[in-house]
Amino acid sequence: MRRGFDFSGLPVVLEGASAHEEIEGISRDWAAFSASPSGTPFLSLGVEEGRQPEDDARAAPKGMRLALDGTAAVYRTRLGSCRVERDGRAVVALAPGDSGARRLALENFVRAAIAFLLPSRGGGAIHAAGVVLDGRAFVLPGASGAGKSTAASLAASQGAIIVSDDLVLVDGASGRPELVGAPFRSTHATESPRGRWPLAAIVFPEKGPEARLDAVPRLFAAARLLSNLTFVADLVGEDPRVGAVVERLVDRVPCAMLTFALDPSFVDLLRRFGS
Repeated sequence: MRRGFDFSGLPVVLEGASAHEEIEGISRDWAAFSASPSGTPFLSLGVEEGRQPEDDARAAPKGMRLALDGTAAVYRTRLGSCRVERDGRAVVALAPGDSGARRLALENFVRAAIAFLLPSRGGGAIHAAGVVLDGRAFVLPGASGAGKSTAASLAASQGAIIVSDDLVLVDGASGRPELVGAPFRSTHATESPRGRWPLAAIVFPEKGPEARLDAVPRLFAAARLLSNLTFVADLVGEDPRVGAVVERLVDRVPCAMLTFALDPSFVDLLRRFGS
């Protein structure tokens, strides 16, 4: 079983005879990003059978433990493990069990692998909403409850494209950071679009009585961005790429605090910001 995808310029290949049903399920979910494998993929991930699920409560199905093994990352959950090399090769060992749970675990390992690889390209996977206004992308990082999905939906009511409302990919390989369309974590009704958009700003959302944009200290922006750099933030003291990509993003992309009420009045502020 071998399936290929194109995440808006990031080629991904999944293969593994022991995960036929799981890969087929992912292929259906990610059908809009399906592509024939060709050339050297950004991520080439093979799936093999692993051990019985762990009973360790610390390794909850949605939780991950992360460690570096040389220059490779090793992610572990109750349902398996994933080893990712910096050259884009990865191996997932999935524990036997329910196919639906295995598919979700495999999807999460794909996200983690991509997140580990992107800092080498000056980018990262960010816990954020991503919207596009007039061809310019805005990333809104924040913890659960910060208002990412609400802000994205309000922006969409004013013509914005929602790329995702929970996990976005930023790629810096072209020399300027770009928001990349991928089939990841969106609760919005529309499908995640394919495409690349120049990153106009990183804005940290918070709810308030009226819409406003305020400048933030560089240190604040870097700390807030790092805390939302998914799957790799814990490596900041071990992997120099992690700190470097945060520094690069806050240096090259305007950052601000976005306060918004439960109405779309903030959208005009974004449209004017940096234009």
